[in-house]
Amino acid sequence: MNDFNQELNSKIGRMVESKYFLAFTDKKLKQFRLHSDYDVMYVVVKTREIALEKIISGEMLDAWLKRICLNVIRNLEEKTKSQKLVENKTNDFNQELNSKIGRMLESESFMAFIDHKLKQFRLHFYYDLIYVVVKAREIALEKISSGEIVENFDTWFRRICFNVIKNLAKRTKSQKFVENKTKEVNREIYRMLKSEYFLAFIDHKLKQYRLDFYYDLMDIVLKAREIALGKITSGDIVENFDGWFRKICFNIIRNFAKKIKSGKSTEYKLKNKSDLTYSKEDLIYATEPNLKLLGKGWEKLSEVEKVILCLREVEEYPWKEVAKKIADFEELIIKDLDDEKKLVDRVRQKGRRALQKLRDSF
Repeated sequence: MNDFNQELNSKIGRMVESKYFLAFTDKKLKQFRLHSDYDVMYVVVKTREIALEKIISGEMLDAWLKRICLNVIRNLEEKTKSQKLVENKTNDFNQELNSKIGRMLESESFMAFIDHKLKQFRLHFYYDLIYVVVKAREIALEKISSGEIVENFDTWFRRICFNVIKNLAKRTKSQKFVENKTKEVNREIYRMLKSEYFLAFIDHKLKQYRLDFYYDLMDIVLKAREIALGKITSGDIVENFDGWFRKICFNIIRNFAKKIKSGKSTEYKLKNKSDLTYSKEDLIYATEPNLKLLGKGWEKLSEVEKVILCLREVEEYPWKEVAKKIADFEELIIKDLDDEKKLVDRVRQKGRRALQKLRDSF
């Protein structure tokens, strides 16, 4: 592939130096009226991309490059023409739509219809007529642009406005439902916080799992409240709130304990690993001062850097696997092989920088 790249770059470079080739490309851009949107180098770059895909074991002719170049310009013309067509149609639809909606806004009957529906769904305190019309206009423009044929505009637009109001009513009802449930959960939790039995239960569990130095009661309660709200607003029916909420708190404490244990295990492994560098030198020696220094360095690393070192140096995954797991960790989308290679290189560099940070701790 490197040979193909070099050969292609050489031929394109030679052609770019040719006044005849530059004149040919410039002439074609003007012929298709694209010279105000694209320049010669843009066409050359696109041509190179296509040529690199098509190249066959050394078979490359200047005329073939010109043909690709011409096809690139033709495709650009079709694309530009299509974009302008869409823009022109959208502008026409916009003007026509604005004219018709403007006429309806002058109608007392239409104004009374919107006002009546807002009051019917008890939305007049939250939304006004203009808000509904603007939302309905967006939907109408999308429908007309996609080819929907409208015979009776006034009735059609009224129906869209009515659907907008219904959807707003559903959304408002859902928001009120969440607000009401939030108030209920807050009242129940506040009641439980007055109970010495509940407080003693949390305190006992934190001490049982040796978490009392890391978390306090409110850390657990706030996390549990977040989970409880999520479950209740999604439709969970709770018969015994006290027992249900205590169970959530207990599960949180157990998960925190696992997290702390996992973190300590990873840190311990890293502290006792003697081959953390890519050179033959040892990064650390198993002495108490050095372990303390490494621990401080470890704490300064970001979460991603810790994950990379754990996967690469402790679990001994290859860089490709480390990159995939980091992509999942950061919710990245890998589109193609180039993206994957770039990610592997970036993760490898980040891993090396993280190791350097640990070295700098000494």
